[in-house]
Amino acid sequence: MKCVIDTSALSWLARVDYLWLLKEIYEGVYAPQIIFDELKPHNETRDFVENHLEGIILSEHEEKKLKLLADKWQRWTGSKDRGDIEVFVAYHFFSKADEMLFANEGAVNSFAIYGGARDIITLYELAEKKNIFSKKDAIEYLRKLENMKYRTNFIPKLVESLLLFQ
Repeated sequence: MKCVIDTSALSWLARVDYLWLLKEIYEGVYAPQIIFDELKPHNETRDFVENHLEGIILSEHEEKKLKLLADKWQRWTGSKDRGDIEVFVAYHFFSKADEMLFANEGAVNSFAIYGGARDIITLYELAEKKNIFSKKDAIEYLRKLENMKYRTNFIPKLVESLLLFQ
């Protein structure tokens, strides 16, 4: 399985010390150039970016096409986050990735109808399927996200449901 990732997903996973999970779940983690540019000042993601994040290599013609498509999709969606838009365009038109990975509920909601859009919250599901996480590990992962104030309105309900089936 391969994904095209957004800056926010990498940043949040670094904050909770779960960047390693991406290497365990995905065969390849890709990003368009805008994401590499956004990540330059992020020290906490530097090692992952340098050693594991792969660029989506485009010809000069394809790069121009990506920019034009991103302009069009940005107008259609009204999104102010150019990175989200370029992740979607790169995934949908220029990669063979299975999904996009965001730490942004709005992006997931906007792009899910066009293809595989995943929020980092649901990485625990893939980790459980691959026997990387037990239920206990999944709950720990979610609680770390919640403790860092990520989607605090949603995670407690999710943890509660996981505890019921433990």
